[in-house]
Amino acid sequence: MDRPADEPNDDVRPAGRDVLWIAGLVLLQCAFFVTRWKMGGNAVDGTLAAILIAAVAVGGVVAWSRPFDLTRLAVGSTVGGLVLLAVLVEFFCALVEPTQRWDEPFVLDAARAFASGGTVGLLDSYSENIWIALRHPPLGPALFGLGMRVFGDNLLALRMITVLFATGTVVIAASIARTLYGDEVARRTGWLLLCFPLFARVGGVVMIDIPMVAPFTLAVALALDRAMRGGRNAGVWIGLLVSMCILTKYTGALVVPVLFAIYFVYGAAYERRGELAVALGIAVACEAGWLWVLSSTGELWAQVDWIWGALRASTESGLFGKWGPTEALLSKMPSAVGLYGVPLILSGLAARAWSQPMRLLVWWILLVAVPLLLTLPDNRYFLPAFPALAILGGLGVVRVFREPRRGLSLALALCLLTVVFYAVMPRAQPVFFFG
Repeated sequence: MDRPADEPNDDVRPAGRDVLWIAGLVLLQCAFFVTRWKMGGNAVDGTLAAILIAAVAVGGVVAWSRPFDLTRLAVGSTVGGLVLLAVLVEFFCALVEPTQRWDEPFVLDAARAFASGGTVGLLDSYSENIWIALRHPPLGPALFGLGMRVFGDNLLALRMITVLFATGTVVIAASIARTLYGDEVARRTGWLLLCFPLFARVGGVVMIDIPMVAPFTLAVALALDRAMRGGRNAGVWIGLLVSMCILTKYTGALVVPVLFAIYFVYGAAYERRGELAVALGIAVACEAGWLWVLSSTGELWAQVDWIWGALRASTESGLFGKWGPTEALLSKMPSAVGLYGVPLILSGLAARAWSQPMRLLVWWILLVAVPLLLTLPDNRYFLPAFPALAILGGLGVVRVFREPRRGLSLALALCLLTVVFYAVMPRAQPVFFFG
C-alpha cells in the first residue's frame, strides 16, 4: 500500500530521487551566493565560505535526518502552526535585516510626520519628503505613524507591524490553496511563501509592500469564494480591500484585473456583476477622493510627471537594458523566490492539467507580471503574484519529492541562509545577474 503524502517516512535513508533534488537545489543556491557576492564587487572571503559550508551542511542534514524530526516543531498543518512558523521566520528577518536599505528610511520619515502632526502633518510632508511626494499614496505611512504613536520610534516594534501583515498574507495564501487544491497543497503553500527570500526579507522591515499585498491577497480570496460558492454580495468588502491596496501602493490597482479573471475563469462574471460594480465603485470613489486631497497639496501633477517619467525611462531601456524585462526575468525574479524555488514552481506548473485552478493561477501571475515587466520591472513590485507562485511551488514539492517535508525543510533553511547572506554582504547594491 502506498504511503500517504503527509505521513512521514521513519526510514532515515532518503529516496535516491530526493537526494538528487536536494543536491541540485543546494548547488543552485550556492551558485547564486558566489555569483551575487562576486558581482557585487566583493572578494571571496571567510564569510562567503561559511555561508557555502552552511548550505552544504543543511543539505546533508535534510537528506539524512528523519523527516519527522526535521519538521515536528514547524507544523504547518494547522492555522496555529502556520502562524507560529510565519511569526518566527519574519521575526528572525526583522532582527537580521540591516537598516537604511530599500525605502525604509523614507517610510519612517513619512510615518514620523503622521505621528507628530496627524493627517495634516502627513499631507504637509508631501512638500518635503520627495519619496512620498512623487510616487506614493498616504495609507502606508499613516499605518506606521499610528504604530509610532503607540510604540514610539522603535524600529523593531514598527517592523513587527509588517510581520503581522506578512503572517496574514501567508495564512490567506494557504486558504486560497485549500480552496483550489485541498489541504495538502495548502500546507505546502503557506510554508513555501515564507521560503521566498524577497517575501521573507520585505516582510520584516518598515515598508509598504507587504501591507499592500495582504489586502490584495484577501480580496482575491474573498472574490474566489464568492465566484466558486456563491453567497451574499461582498462588493462592499472587496471594494474596501481594493481601496486599501491602491491607497497603500499604486501598483495595488493590479488587483482589479485579477478579480475580473477570477469571475471569468469560474463563469461567474454575469451572476456577480453587481458585486463587481459595487467593488469598483467604492474603489474609484476612494481613489478619486485621495486625488482631490493630493491636488490640494499641489503635488498631484508632480506625482503624475514623476510616474510618467519612470514609466517612460523603463520602456526606453529596451528589452535587454538595465531595469529591462530580461533582467527582471533572468535575475531579479529568480533571486526573489530563491534559485531553489524556481524548479519547484516550474514543476508545479507542469503538475496538473489545464484546469480552472491552474488557469486562474496563470492569469493571476500574468496580470501582475506582464504590466510590470513592461513598465516597472523591479522584483518588489511582483510581490502580489507571490501567493500564486507559492501555490505552484506547493504543487511542485508534492510532485518531485518522495518525502515532501524534506523539500520544505530545505527551502526554509536555504531561505534563512539567504537572509543572512544579504545581511552580511558588504556591498549589496543591485547588479545584473541577481539583483
